[in-house]
Amino acid sequence: MNEYLCMTAAKRSGLVVANVDIIEYLNHEGVESDALIVERYDRVFMANSLRRLHQEDACQALGFSPAHKYEYNEDHADIKHGPGYKELATIIDKHSGVPVVDKMELLNRIFFNLIVGNNDFHGKNTSFIHTGDGLINLSPAYDIVCTEAYDDVNHDDAMRMGNAKNIKGASQEDLHAMLDQLGVNPKGSEKRMVSYCDRALSSIIEVGDMVHEEYAILDSEKRHVMRIVEIAKHNHTALKGLINPPT
Repeated sequence: MNEYLCMTAAKRSGLVVANVDIIEYLNHEGVESDALIVERYDRVFMANSLRRLHQEDACQALGFSPAHKYEYNEDHADIKHGPGYKELATIIDKHSGVPVVDKMELLNRIFFNLIVGNNDFHGKNTSFIHTGDGLINLSPAYDIVCTEAYDDVNHDDAMRMGNAKNIKGASQEDLHAMLDQLGVNPKGSEKRMVSYCDRALSSIIEVGDMVHEEYAILDSEKRHVMRIVEIAKHNHTALKGLINPPT
């Protein structure tokens, strides 16, 4: 339910996202339950046959092992050992067929993950599809989950905004450092960034209301949905405060 809410809201906000749905099924005990299904975007039908699209995640593209999917080592928090936003931007700059489009999509994905509270946006959760002409495009987004809604997981971001471990400890200097890594000039981009942040939050609220009404049956499920929405509201306020600090 968490991932369905986040993925559906991400698509509603304008991001390119893998299609998801919730289906009902009978489990091995014959009890009705729900399951999330995700449509594969790396398979296409061409000439009546199924064709596999070649894709690489950021770790593969940059030569990092899956064990190094997090930018910083959890046991040694100041030692960088995996890809960060700068490395994602470098891939796009060097190899994307549409670098401007992919860079803006990447920035919006970063903002959405910050707002929805997905601390697990790591190097294997961004992929690139090879277009066959030696170039790549950013793949649809996937695995978007509000990890902040779970108390028993690490809430440090998988990739850091500047020197901040998460948005709650971030400063405007940290935001500007990240924007610089992406090649985005903050002075001319405030209006666009704020507009997307507002669109992301409204999408999370709208989809949250829908999930609460249509899929959340147990009180615990309803509370979980409401918690995701509240997390998004707090993070949205924090991020907008970094973009346009109060004077």
